[in-house]
Amino acid sequence: MIELIREPYQSNWVLLLFFGAIFIYVFLHNSDSRRFVYFFRSIYNKQYQINYGRHTKISDLFNVLFSFASILSASFLLSSFMKHCSTAPYFDYLYLDALVILLFFIGMKWLAIFLFSFLFKQQKIFIEFSSLSLRYTNLVFTPISIVSMYLYLIDWFSHSHLSILLSVTLAFLVAAKIKVLVRITAVNSFEFSHIILYLCTFEIAPFLWLLIALNC
Repeated sequence: MIELIREPYQSNWVLLLFFGAIFIYVFLHNSDSRRFVYFFRSIYNKQYQINYGRHTKISDLFNVLFSFASILSASFLLSSFMKHCSTAPYFDYLYLDALVILLFFIGMKWLAIFLFSFLFKQQKIFIEFSSLSLRYTNLVFTPISIVSMYLYLIDWFSHSHLSILLSVTLAFLVAAKIKVLVRITAVNSFEFSHIILYLCTFEIAPFLWLLIALNC
């Protein structure tokens, strides 16, 4: 039999987590259905950018709630990954540990990017880059969240399925980051070496440090 990641004492928390994410998506759709639809269409057209993108702030409620749902899903995946992969002896509150680690990781990464943009006087590009990164990251994690709910509820959340889901998530995140960089470089003059430097410094290196910290 396939060993399942889920344990009985976690089920209530996970179900509440999933219902919370669904509630956020339903609330966002009911609040502004056109924006909700345009948001997902932004993968292949510019409707969202034309109608909302240029005037949207990161602190906008729409972005905040979408990001909150993405963090909930990412923390659940990370906690499942930690349980199987980490050599740490135990985690009393595994999901909370994953949530704190993820928030610290994201906070330090974006603080470093902001400091570099301030140092080189590129705050305008930083705002544009952060806005696009936030949008495409949320686009990636919305289907991942739904798939995670489905796999968990039908008892298919095994180690092999988790590995596949994490691999797909990372592939989508890389594709999203590349799309962001292409859009940024289309309107700003950057050399190829600058893009490579960014990827190594702020994308690859932090992820490797995270794996080292988790003893994976």
